[in-house]
Amino acid sequence: MDVLGDNDYEPVPYSVGFVSEEAGEKLWVPDIPVGEKPAYGMMYYSLEQAYEYYKDYAKRAGFEVRLGQQYKSKKNKDDNLDLKYFVCSKEGTNPAPKKVGPKSKQRKHSSKRTDCKAAFRVKYVEGRRYWCYEFIEGHNHSLVKEEDSVFLVSSRDASYTQQVFLYQASQVNLGPVKGFNLLRVIYREYDFIGVSSVDCKNYRRDVLDFIGKNDAQMLVEMLMNKKDSSIASESWSSEGFQFT
Repeated sequence: MDVLGDNDYEPVPYSVGFVSEEAGEKLWVPDIPVGEKPAYGMMYYSLEQAYEYYKDYAKRAGFEVRLGQQYKSKKNKDDNLDLKYFVCSKEGTNPAPKKVGPKSKQRKHSSKRTDCKAAFRVKYVEGRRYWCYEFIEGHNHSLVKEEDSVFLVSSRDASYTQQVFLYQASQVNLGPVKGFNLLRVIYREYDFIGVSSVDCKNYRRDVLDFIGKNDAQMLVEMLMNKKDSSIASESWSSEGFQFT
């Protein structure tokens, strides 16, 4: 992923908005127009709606979102949370490395936490709605360029058509990597696929875990239920395959 450098790197203005200095700390502020980003007093009908709104904003701004803390008072007899925090994925600090033996293998992670304070916090109000009572916009780390946002985890999601294609490919003994390479040929550009070969491997693993010894028709039904009902049709055809 082509991500801008650390705090000593001056980011390209058009890709991350602008840089401000607060209390001696450099902050990266996304260049998102007012009205297209969270603001104090905004109302949401549910936590899910608030979460999706912040994720959509984060995707355009060049960062990832994690679920943060939540609070529910003892007096609250409903299922609704009183407070919920949504934070930048770089919030907090990295845990201390575990002590391992000389032959032990540890998975390397390219991401690291920077104790970023960017957050979106909502509070429950009467009428089963949530309102934004705090929005911290600045990040203490550089952001992902707009042209590289396709590589964000939030952007990597196989569509209904791609999932069916990968499953059909597995039925003729084409593994996830070969299925991914076929998708690259179909879409011509990697950026348009929206998933990586690792995502395809993980999807196949999840499919096998889901099916187990059961009939494969269960998977087809799962995919049909997952298909967005708001989309009238999604089709692609090649060499006899066609999904509508």
